Amino acid sequence: MEKKKKIIVWTKGIDDLIHDKGMVGGLTIQMYFWSLTFIENGWNVYSFSDVKKDTLQDIRFLKFPRIRTIGIVLEWFMSFYYLAITRPDIVIIRGARRELFFLGFYQKIFRYKLSFFGASDSDFEIGKELISVSKINVSLYRKGVRKCKHFVVQNEEQQKLLSDHYNKNSLVIKNIWCKNKINSNTNDHAEKYDAIWVGNFRKLKRPEYFINLAKKNPEKKFAMIGGCIDVNLYDSINIECQKMDNINFLGTVSFNEIMNYFSNAKLLICSSEIEGFPNTFIQAFSAGVPIISTFDPSKIIQENNLGYIVENEDELNHKFNQLLSDKDEYFSIQENCLNFFQSNFDAKHSLNKFLDFLEREK
Repeated sequence: MEKKKKIIVWTKGIDDLIHDKGMVGGLTIQMYFWSLTFIENGWNVYSFSDVKKDTLQDIRFLKFPRIRTIGIVLEWFMSFYYLAITRPDIVIIRGARRELFFLGFYQKIFRYKLSFFGASDSDFEIGKELISVSKINVSLYRKGVRKCKHFVVQNEEQQKLLSDHYNKNSLVIKNIWCKNKINSNTNDHAEKYDAIWVGNFRKLKRPEYFINLAKKNPEKKFAMIGGCIDVNLYDSINIECQKMDNINFLGTVSFNEIMNYFSNAKLLICSSEIEGFPNTFIQAFSAGVPIISTFDPSKIIQENNLGYIVENEDELNHKFNQLLSDKDEYFSIQENCLNFFQSNFDAKHSLNKFLDFLEREK
């Protein structure tokens, strides 16, 4: 019998997502889906937990406690330990993190294939990385990028940035989605919304665009969903929403319930300055929800007629009203969204592309 291959999905939080607790971002959701996809195709999958060693949905969680004081030194040795006891064939890590350097250093010792998955365009733009301001963390991450050989990016812009700044090749996989693993039951009695905004609260998401849109359209119904990264911003937006009758500030919504809000919304509004390829877009496509966005990864919205791209708040308001008032256009875009989802986010197909890429790029 052929021995099962092993992969470490080098992240924390997947166990929290499974237990439906805590604040879960798009990075964790994607790593969860990749874990499930590897398992369904015969791999042993390992990941990490802050809490305890456990096995959930066939993912083997290793305890890697949160490290503070002597963080980097202890992280260095603990990384070595877990690589030594698991002996993985592949290690994948996502997003700008100092651990990429450790993993790049150890790949020659343990002979695994290391692949870095981009989470944002800024991961590959020197000086704009979304990482701790600590100079050593930034330096270690950049050195890790230089040591890594295999990269998966979410769009052509990331591919270009990686090539321009680091002279590295990459594979474009927008993201994957395991629709059968989430709660997609529509609650017919749930509140309906003309538009929703979904994202963790931070300045680059520009949630004020959505607030101002709601103010300009008092007869429409809006909802904001997201976890707290910037406490001051989160609190100020919450307070502002409480003053308005047509917007619900819902805060953090569990992963297993979020699809109910997409299923009961007419539009998704994205007001971000920068993104990679948002999971919220995939969720919207799967529910047939058109998108009005200030950001268009690889121009997919524009080229596939999945909604509208806007540059400022005036355009956002104009396109919002235009799309809701033109039923023929709305239903046409809705059908495009559903078709685009079916054609582009198949997990098994993406896994095969990834494994073929690792074989080619030796």
